[in-house]
Amino acid sequence: MGVRILPVVLLAAFSAPAAEPATFPPWDGQETIEQYARRAKLELVLIPAGKFIMGTPEPTPVDEDGYRKKIVTGQAVLGAGAGALLVLLGAVVIRAIRRRQRPQYSLAYLVVMVLVAGVGVLGGTHWWHSARALLEAKAEYQAALARYGGPLTTRNPPTR
Repeated sequence: MGVRILPVVLLAAFSAPAAEPATFPPWDGQETIEQYARRAKLELVLIPAGKFIMGTPEPTPVDEDGYRKKIVTGQAVLGAGAGALLVLLGAVVIRAIRRRQRPQYSLAYLVVMVLVAGVGVLGGTHWWHSARALLEAKAEYQAALARYGGPLTTRNPPTR
């Protein structure tokens, strides 16, 4: 019997009515805005003329040169890492062929190869993220242009 009452008690406890949001007293139209602001406890700020531009500013274009430099840097680091790793692996293979043995290398040589491979992977991820960021920035710029040139802003251009 006690187990059946528990859900009912929990439901009653958590279904209490929520507190109503604070509402401001209605404006009767007879008092001034200043009097209403005092009564409704609103804090208003005076903005001096000429110091505030109303409206949406024109979107800034994407800095494609900056993104291109990042992409080229990532490609260069990837290429350098891959080239260095091929040189290290080639040295191991050539030494094994000359000695007519299986390829052998020390633990220090393995650590160097892993570090060089890590540099290559870092360059590849830098390239990928930079290319992706460029595409996202272009899409965001196009969306901002569409919002800026929308029907509301053509009727109400920014005013000073």
